[in-house]
Order: sequence, then structure tokens, then C-alpha cells
Amino acid sequence: LYTSQAQADKIELQFEDGSLEFEGDIEYLQQAFSNLIKNALEACTSGDSVTLSAASTRQQLQFIIQDTGSGIAPDDVQRIFDLYYSSKDMGTGVGLALTHKIIADHQGTIEVTSVLGKGTKFEIDIPVKP
Repeated sequence: LYTSQAQADKIELQFEDGSLEFEGDIEYLQQAFSNLIKNALEACTSGDSVTLSAASTRQQLQFIIQDTGSGIAPDDVQRIFDLYYSSKDMGTGVGLALTHKIIADHQGTIEVTSVLGKGTKFEIDIPVKP
């Protein structure tokens, strides 16, 4: 979905290959991951990269979306999942709040770490249904 945008902006979009199978609402999860990838690309400029990776154990799935973009200010990191909070000029503050809800609805967690000028990493853990 975002490959052509990344190419046009000269941003490297990497997918670390892995095969995962699990039960979940695919459309709902696609929306969550789409929000994270879109934000990552928007935080990047030419020469930066966005990496998506996934791993699984018998108990959980872990997804990591990491970029080498502008990063998020420490004060903003605490608020990014708040509904209607946005640091973007044209942002609505809905995307990350919805992403958080989608992950929570799958009994998962989402953590963010970020360093200004170095990038941001989102780690998502979703338990595997027995």
C-alpha cells in the first residue's frame, strides 16, 4: 500500500520476511498497521528507512515498526494515544488512538520508544488464541 509513496520520497521500506498465522479481525488490524506505517513514512525524509518485522512464539505475536525519522518529543510520547491529540498541523488525533484501541481489542499491548532526530519504534504484542 505504501511502497510507491516510500519510493517517491526516497525512503527505504523494509519488510523482514516471516510467516505468521493467527486469528484476529484482519481489516481492523490492517487499519492499525496502516496508521503506524503512514505515520512512520510521514516522519521520514529522503534517505531514512521504515522497517517492519514480525515474530511469534506459542504464546504471542510481536510486530515491530521502526523508522529512522524525526522522532517524537518526550512530552508528546506520553500523549500520542490520547484521542484528538496531534502534533501535526493537519492531524486529527484519531489514528493512534484508534490503533491503540484495535490492539487492546485483540488483548494486545503497544509500546513506543522514540528519540528526537533518530526515530521511533512501536512494539506490538498480541497473545495467540489457544
